[in-house]
Amino acid sequence: MIPASWSRMEGNGVPPKFYDAGGKEIVFNQGKTWICNIWEEYSEYVEFE
Repeated sequence: MIPASWSRMEGNGVPPKFYDAGGKEIVFNQGKTWICNIWEEYSEYVEFE
């Protein structure tokens, strides 16, 4: 798990970019990637391993 933020600066047709807590862009390997967005209001109910 990598806590991250994201932004989509260039428009709807361009995939979003993801950034780690230090602001460095996260580069994903080709293939299947699972991204889960959790709203802050629900963060107290989340568990992960």
